[in-house]
Amino acid sequence: MVSMRNRYLISIHSLGILLVASAVAQSTTEPTHEVLTVGVYGGYAFNILRSAFAVDESGRVVGTDDCGRFERGTGTAPLFGVAAELPLEGRFRAGLRAEYQQRGGTLRFGCVDPAMTRLPDGSVVVALTDHVADVRFNTLTAKLLLGYRPGNFPLQVDAGPAVAFVLPSATYNAWEEIVAPSSAEFVTGGQVRPYGTGPFNSGVHVAAGIAADVSWRAPIGPRLSLVPEVGGLFSLTNDVPEAALRSHDIHVSLGVFYRFERSPEPVPVPVALAEPPHETAPTLDIGLTANVKLPDGRLTDTLVVQQTGLVSSKLYPLLTYLFFDEANAAIPRRYVRRTPEATRGFNEDSLRALNTLGIYYNLLDIIGLRMTRHASATVTVTGTQPDVPVNEKLSLATQRAENVKAYLVNTWKIDPSRITVAARTEPQARSNPETREGAAENRRVEISSGTYEITEPVLLADTSAENVAPPAWLASRVSAESGIDTWTIVVSGGRKHDAIFSGSGMPPAHLELPQTFIDEAAATRPPQFGMSLTVRDLAGEQVTDSTTLPLRWENHLSDIRFGTGSYSLILFDFNSAQLRPEHLRTLDLVNARADSTSHAGVYGYTDVLGSDELNKTLSEQRASSVAGHLRSRVDEVIGRGETTQLYDNTLPEGRFYSRTVMIETKTP
Repeated sequence: MVSMRNRYLISIHSLGILLVASAVAQSTTEPTHEVLTVGVYGGYAFNILRSAFAVDESGRVVGTDDCGRFERGTGTAPLFGVAAELPLEGRFRAGLRAEYQQRGGTLRFGCVDPAMTRLPDGSVVVALTDHVADVRFNTLTAKLLLGYRPGNFPLQVDAGPAVAFVLPSATYNAWEEIVAPSSAEFVTGGQVRPYGTGPFNSGVHVAAGIAADVSWRAPIGPRLSLVPEVGGLFSLTNDVPEAALRSHDIHVSLGVFYRFERSPEPVPVPVALAEPPHETAPTLDIGLTANVKLPDGRLTDTLVVQQTGLVSSKLYPLLTYLFFDEANAAIPRRYVRRTPEATRGFNEDSLRALNTLGIYYNLLDIIGLRMTRHASATVTVTGTQPDVPVNEKLSLATQRAENVKAYLVNTWKIDPSRITVAARTEPQARSNPETREGAAENRRVEISSGTYEITEPVLLADTSAENVAPPAWLASRVSAESGIDTWTIVVSGGRKHDAIFSGSGMPPAHLELPQTFIDEAAATRPPQFGMSLTVRDLAGEQVTDSTTLPLRWENHLSDIRFGTGSYSLILFDFNSAQLRPEHLRTLDLVNARADSTSHAGVYGYTDVLGSDELNKTLSEQRASSVAGHLRSRVDEVIGRGETTQLYDNTLPEGRFYSRTVMIETKTP
């Protein structure tokens, strides 16, 4: 069964073929006689909210508050609309849009709540909290747009004013939630305290803005087009005056447009003059055959296409350290934390759109998910406190580790007995404590486990269909007494468009069928390809011959073949090129996905600490130590030192991730 992600890939691939084909079609077709174009569309918008309001303890909307006011937020919402367009002079068009959109999002600000909260032992503390407001409202928007199409390309750019009618349905829902201490609760109970919900009192309101979009017109019929679009709306006035709230959006949509045309003026048919008698025209004789060459050299008249699975892999290293601010035990905000309800839909596959550091910032949830899948596994959470005075208790290091444990227990419901808390002055593998950067790297919490599956790298693999077929070609035979003027070969059977080849003079004796045409046909799997050869000689005579090439499609998607791969080793210790056991396990995985035909490139990197010359040498040593363990044929081994910065080296995690070796593999 093809996974949902593979269906998306196939859909995107098919849409790409359709858009490219439409560009060719629209750049070569005759001019249309368009009168009016109408259409419907739907999509999704990313809302960027700007506001200035607060909600007091009684749930009322006010202009300010002791803890500040809501100013920024984001959200997503669907949109639907209808459109009409008129052609203007030249390449310009006039358009009118009527669009319905559900707008809104979540606004958040943090502060120290003056209200008292309590710890599990009953002691009262002042908590660091987040105030959250969820805002929702609906709009009907009219857009008057001026469009422009550059050349004959099916691309259109539109811009113009927009007027939004905000319906009297604007609402808000506000609450407060504890951030730190993580174990604290409100005096009234729980870590979330609702304090306000209701409608805004703005009523029906009219807001103004500027709209712009870029769209692609892909024909799917004589007058019907599929129109993907990317655009945005910049609000000039408030959508909800009571909250000084404006909503800008960036949206993507997909529409279907129909073009009304007038009938072209009839072209007078010239009266043919009688030709004087002439001698018999010279002979023009042609023939067309199709052949397929099997791997053993034999020729056959049937093309067998095997569809196999092709896997592209990417390995992301997982740094199991969390870095803390100086003299602070709170988990920094850059680390993603979810509510217990939000963890139900979390899995590592959902991180595909993120880069390496983006995946790393989900470390707590990755560890929590893996511990739920491996119920017998245990972890040790070790906090460090390098700035502690001599003989002072490691209370800050312990609290850092306890905060990490509390998240795994409270959010992922991990049994506390499976998590051991420890504290140290400095890590066992420490960075240089004499530098500011080294001190920041040593101020951390380390998560370790005897179960490799808990801390192993994140491996994401994409599987797509690959069509494997032997060479197939057309063989033409042409005999013309008067010589050849032009020739055209047409191959039909693709998803929507024919493959057309043409030229002057003698046609090629052999013309190989393009692999791209076979890939396009795989979407519908036709039983045969139709082929025709048309030749016109210098005497004006024209002859056409045609043939067919039977097809047989074989499904071998269960036969997986590994294609390209990108793998990163992490972590080399500070100023070290020595491979550790976890590196060797990663190399075993790389070798398992390669064979004697695989090629690899190995590239070493360092952080920015130290001199350029030493870092260059260190990166070369790291790359060489990895290359010697690869099964693939290594094409190049390069140490890039600190000349190429993979990640932000102002952050401790950025420097750690820069101490790496990248392996790029390809299997033909």
